Amino acid sequence: MLRLAGPYASSKAAAVRVMGETLAVELAPFNIRVLIVEPGAFRTENICSNKFDTWTNPIPDYDETRTKAEARHESTPGKQPGDPIQAMKFVVDVVRGEGVAAGREWMQRGILETNA
Repeated sequence: MLRLAGPYASSKAAAVRVMGETLAVELAPFNIRVLIVEPGAFRTENICSNKFDTWTNPIPDYDETRTKAEARHESTPGKQPGDPIQAMKFVVDVVRGEGVAAGREWMQRGILETNA
């Protein structure tokens, strides 16, 4: 775990979860279900296609952390363990109630491990 990443990651996860739970309550009267998907690390180029923001006015106390974060960001593309195709097949099964989700109760939240 990268130092200082905890507050960012936890606040992002909490915000997405709460937004989805709120939407589920608000949309339930219209018979619309909400699925909150929390993916792990998957081989996609979205985040890694952008240059890591090195900021225009860096704080010297964070130089070591910033250097480690940049190195990690640049070494990631194509090495994430999760298969995005398998992950989306899982999501489609859940939404349709087929395959791995056949006969199961609707799950509001799906955590996609990197072995999906």
